[in-house]
Amino acid sequence: MFECRLERSTGEASVVSLEPVHEEIISTVVRPFNRGYAAVIDATVHATRYVVNRDPDLRRMIDYDLGIARKCGGKQEQKTANILNKFL
Repeated sequence: MFECRLERSTGEASVVSLEPVHEEIISTVVRPFNRGYAAVIDATVHATRYVVNRDPDLRRMIDYDLGIARKCGGKQEQKTANILNKFL
């Protein structure tokens, strides 16, 4: 659980601070990091900005991320990378 406090707000964004008030360890199992999955998420975030302003630097970041997804990801990440690339 967190306490949330509004620090400042504009017409476009708000900045809030979160302070933990309660924590609980649910599991101590360490899961491996899936680099391909993370790359798909990064590419998708960059793509949401890219479709608005078509910044070539964003496109380069997307291509880099999709390359990692294709190399390090499984079938689902590779399929998702191809879908995202076709969308763009």
